[in-house]
Amino acid sequence: MRKNTETGSAPIEEPMDGERAALATDCLAMKLELNVIDAESAVLESEALGVTDAVAMRRLDRARGELRKLLAQRQRARALSSTSRPIDGDAA
Repeated sequence: MRKNTETGSAPIEEPMDGERAALATDCLAMKLELNVIDAESAVLESEALGVTDAVAMRRLDRARGELRKLLAQRQRARALSSTSRPIDGDAA
């Protein structure tokens, strides 16, 4: 971010900062989804052997919880950004 040269105080968001942040959260979401898939695979493998793997099931619950948490954060951020934008007719 850089300072607003007109007022000297309020920072101006660089155009790519928002894109970088969005890509970073997309990357994190993909990693969390892969963790869920990996944990689901471990649970299914143990069930195929006729065994209940409590560790794999806890890992799956944790992975799903982390993904839900990230998705909820993204949804809140999206809702906040959509309410803070002026409507096209209001900008004139």
